[in-house]
Amino acid sequence: LISKFLEGSGISQSTDIEDWVEDTLVKRREDVIAVGLAGLASLTSSDGNENLKEKMKDAENLIKALDGRYSSLYRVGKSILKFQKEFLEKGERYLKPLTLKIVAEDTQLHESTISRIVNHKYVQTPRGVLPLKFFFSTGYESKEGKAVSSKAVKDYIKEIVKNENPEKPLSDSSIAKILKEKYGITIARRTITKYLEELDIPSIRKRKKKK
Repeated sequence: LISKFLEGSGISQSTDIEDWVEDTLVKRREDVIAVGLAGLASLTSSDGNENLKEKMKDAENLIKALDGRYSSLYRVGKSILKFQKEFLEKGERYLKPLTLKIVAEDTQLHESTISRIVNHKYVQTPRGVLPLKFFFSTGYESKEGKAVSSKAVKDYIKEIVKNENPEKPLSDSSIAKILKEKYGITIARRTITKYLEELDIPSIRKRKKKK
């Protein structure tokens, strides 16, 4: 069972299992987002049904009995869910900029504590198994004032390059111009170059296809 899970998760079977076992679980089930800890779940929903409230109360009572490490881990997981709920429901473009400082203020934990908690921890989500660090990134502000994460910007860049004319690939400056005109995101050309390298997208010369 573990072997099959590893094969489907993209995690190497040579990895020490204890290094990646999900301490925090985030799963989408119908209209309910569940955040759990080692099988425990605190359920939140907008429907307000009493059965759900009872389960939530039971789970919270059990969580209160956990030691400090797991209690803190739960708080961090719940905080990340609050900020990144749209990503879990809609995808990477909805990932919001998030820093250790923001989560620290939300959870009343020190930034160094947050850093230790998310280090080498993985989470099972509707988007696959992800390291908790994935949810943290810098960001930009669109002309509409909407916060956009650097990971979301990279996703836009991948789409732009995917749809370019292979005979006339876009320069880094052209990609920056499209991001500004189409998505209202202003980014320096050198940042575009950096993101293309991080995405393993070849240079304009290598992308160009001869007729």
